[in-house]
Amino acid sequence: TSTPRVLNNGLSYSGSCRKIKNYCRTEQKGTEYAKELVNPPGGKAFGRLGEAVRAKCPVGFMAEETAICIAENSLSGRWDNTVLCKYIPPKRPNSYICSKPSLPGASFQGCRGCEAVEEGTSSSNCRCEAKCNSDYKLVTNGAEPEPKCIKKQIECPLEVEYKHETGECKERWSGKATEEWCCEEPWIGRGGKVEEEQADDEPLAPPLHFLKDKPCRELTDISRCYRSEDAATGDLCCWDESTDRSRPSCVPQSPSMRPEQCAVRREVYIADWVIPFKCSRICVEPVADAVMSSKCSDCIYEDPDKCECSLSCQEGYLHLGGGPLESRKCRSDGTFGLMPICAPPVPPTCVDLRVDGLQTKGCAGCRAGDESCNCKVACSKERRLSASSKSKEGPRYCKEVKNTAIKIVTSCTSITSAVECRGSKQQPDEIPCCARRDGFDFLGDPGPVCVARGSEIITMDKKGSLSHICAELSVGIWEDDKHEQDMPDCKQICDASIFNLDGVVARGCDECIEGEPCDCSVTCADGYEWYGGG
Repeated sequence: TSTPRVLNNGLSYSGSCRKIKNYCRTEQKGTEYAKELVNPPGGKAFGRLGEAVRAKCPVGFMAEETAICIAENSLSGRWDNTVLCKYIPPKRPNSYICSKPSLPGASFQGCRGCEAVEEGTSSSNCRCEAKCNSDYKLVTNGAEPEPKCIKKQIECPLEVEYKHETGECKERWSGKATEEWCCEEPWIGRGGKVEEEQADDEPLAPPLHFLKDKPCRELTDISRCYRSEDAATGDLCCWDESTDRSRPSCVPQSPSMRPEQCAVRREVYIADWVIPFKCSRICVEPVADAVMSSKCSDCIYEDPDKCECSLSCQEGYLHLGGGPLESRKCRSDGTFGLMPICAPPVPPTCVDLRVDGLQTKGCAGCRAGDESCNCKVACSKERRLSASSKSKEGPRYCKEVKNTAIKIVTSCTSITSAVECRGSKQQPDEIPCCARRDGFDFLGDPGPVCVARGSEIITMDKKGSLSHICAELSVGIWEDDKHEQDMPDCKQICDASIFNLDGVVARGCDECIEGEPCDCSVTCADGYEWYGGG
């Protein structure tokens, strides 16, 4: 009853007509990966006349092209276009920028924003300069010490996964987006699954390991093809259907191949610094009291052969303990090891003179060779120098002589007595043995009781004193200016007061000494006569 409506193919209809479902077949699939049709923006497609639909694409793909249901006859219509699912590539950086370089002991200038270049080429936008800090030394292998920002290809780490939903690479554990380790595009080849856990509608990921045992043309399995590179040329293998779709073949990659036809290496380009040198810490110049160092100011741990450092005691000083006197190499901790302990030799002390009948002055604590020692000896007032004495009264000098009482041993460490240790020396070099000041268990360390002088066991305590007392190879003795070692022979003066008696006269008896001739005479006074006694 109404005016007829004309359809696109010349058909017309009039009256109340209802569009039938599936007039255009909704179960018809589009091209690869277009598994289902939907009514934008995502509703169900009914296939009614005039309905516009797009493909429902799997993760990692986006719908491309729209199809409209048009009339073909009274029973069925057709879609006026073919819907597609287009692969969404990952978001990759347009350029590769190196972050600021870092190297222990080095400082850098002009190294920010440097763009990576292929190895062997130079960057025009980067003038990175580096130098070692003052306490470090430059070490190279003959190359120019110039850092270079290089584009490197590395294997894509498993810690990174490609997110198809956003087209981003993310760290697997933290979920943070990263471009530094972004993997290449996922493998979208047709065929069996490479990774078992992947769903059927997802693009396949690159294999962990490529097969390299056969030429591509010998492979007949599509899955094997997509996981291989040519054994002879190293080219990626590609699945080719262009010649005969009924008989596809595996061939080496060529410029005409689409990326989705070929295997994808699990590799990625990153920007990284190539620093052809290192800064090695210079060993600290050895400093210790009375220790001389030679050629130690420029030594590093990494180059021990060029270190000629040697340590010695100052002239006239003795090596008491600590580290040995020898050539040294710089250690990994930046030192030359344990420093030796050197000290001037201490002359022996002469014993304080305590002889009956002898008076001394300035003789206490005198050491051998000490010219400031003003030791003088004389007979006490109750005594007189004997006429037969070889040594006279007067100055005395402390002289150093060899200690003949010291014991000779083959090894100081064999001694278990501290007393014996301090009276022994070790052959063949006559090195004095040294015993611990605090006995056997010094600071809880059950080490040897006795060691040779110069042993590293001998150290300084917190008060700056040596931990050991060593045997004395020499002793101090007293002698006069004629090198006489005997002390003056002082005899007792005879007591002449015994003659102070009535009627007794004594003459020349006040200076008489025991055991020596004397001109003493005793007589009776005038008017007295001797009647007894002496």
